[in-house]
Amino acid sequence: DDLFKFLNMLVRNMDRLMAPYDHAAAQEASTEVDSSMVQHHYDVGNDFYQRFLTDDFMTYSCAFWFDPNDDLNSAQHNKVNTVIRKLGSTRKDMMILDVGCGWGKIAKEVSRQTGCRVVGTTLAEKQASFINYDDSQGAVHGMICHYLDMPAKFGRDVFDRAYSIGM
Repeated sequence: DDLFKFLNMLVRNMDRLMAPYDHAAAQEASTEVDSSMVQHHYDVGNDFYQRFLTDDFMTYSCAFWFDPNDDLNSAQHNKVNTVIRKLGSTRKDMMILDVGCGWGKIAKEVSRQTGCRVVGTTLAEKQASFINYDDSQGAVHGMICHYLDMPAKFGRDVFDRAYSIGM
C-alpha cells in the first residue's frame, strides 16, 4: 500500500536481491536471445515485408520530413541522404559497415552514392540472403553477425565508416 516503503525496502536489500553481474554471461545470453528474437521476427519471409514496406528502402525506422509536403518515400530518402552526408568524404576504396542492415537497400544506396563497398550485418538469414541474391554489382555484402561479436569478427581496421539506422 505504501510505494515509498516498498522502494526503500528494495534498496536496503538490493545486495540480496541482485546476483553479481557477470558481463561475459550477460553478453552470451544477449546474443542468443537477440538472435532468436530476430530470426523469429524477420525470417517469416521477405514477401511478407515487401507487401507493407513500400518505400524504396523497405524500412520502418524514423523518416525525416524536411517539407510538410514530403510523402513517406521522400522522407525516407531525406533520412538516407542525411546519413550519407554524415559519413563525410569518401573514396571508392573505402569499406563502410551498416549495423542492422535490414534488407540492404539503404546499404545499396550508400554504395551507389559513395562508390564504396558496404558490409551489412543482420541476424536474419532471409535478410542476408535477400541482400546477397539481389546485389549483382557485388558492392554490398550481407552477413550474419551480432553487433556484440563484431570486434572479434572484424578487428579494428576493416571499416573506414560505420552507421546504424533504427537497430
